[in-house]
Amino acid sequence: MSYATNAAKFASILLATIFIVNLAALAGFYFFSNDAIIFCANLISLVLVVVLSFALRKNLFQSKDTAEEKFLSAASHEFRTPLTVIRGYVDMLETYGDDKEIFLESVKAIKISAKNLQLLLENLLFIARAEQNNLTLQKTKIELNELLKIVVESFHNPRINFVRGEDFFITGDEKFLKKMFTEFIENALNFSSGSVVVELKNSPVTVKIVDTGIGIKKDDQQKIFEKFFRVDKSRTKIEENKISAGLGLTIAKYIAESHKIKIKIISEIDKGTTIICKF
Repeated sequence: MSYATNAAKFASILLATIFIVNLAALAGFYFFSNDAIIFCANLISLVLVVVLSFALRKNLFQSKDTAEEKFLSAASHEFRTPLTVIRGYVDMLETYGDDKEIFLESVKAIKISAKNLQLLLENLLFIARAEQNNLTLQKTKIELNELLKIVVESFHNPRINFVRGEDFFITGDEKFLKKMFTEFIENALNFSSGSVVVELKNSPVTVKIVDTGIGIKKDDQQKIFEKFFRVDKSRTKIEENKISAGLGLTIAKYIAESHKIKIKIISEIDKGTTIICKF
């Protein structure tokens, strides 16, 4: 069993427990204003976070490879961030929970962090399955224009322009392909303040995702598909409250490989990036 599988499963159990404990604490505080409930939730959460961090950092998954150690260390960091937010707002509720505005703000922040944790766990489990070649593809006949249209419309973002091509049918897993294009488009939106063009071209059949953002250094253009890799943080433009653990493009690459789609990157600093998917 791979390190990613072990890490994801172990983290899943701990994080589910943390979330349930904190949810119970919120309910207890809201309905009973019981300080003991809040205290116990904080104590249990702290213990679980320490155990999770220790497990990931001290190699309880018997990892000896440097790449695996980096993976576990990065995963530990990504888990701690939303967990810290959850604990911080639980502490705030303990002191100021009678204030309705603070209560609503805390619940909203905790829900966002919980959603981020869920997404992170789903991504880790996806990668674990991909690394073991356990991705099960439900292949059907798909018209590429319609699939791209659905993905683009799901963003509800006027910055995205979709340029249709001639009708072209492919055989693939619709859910996975939607996820792949979603990751590419979301990445383009995150690192660009301008428009993003999604274009289907024929002869040969390619899908281009073009942005006018910050660009990617040549040395980093293949690294962006590595787990937890991020470009220079000072140049990052991730929107507030959006998770970016550096796993989306890794997942997109696995999906592309499983469908024999070739990925090419053309990028220039401060001028933008084009991701080309060749079928």
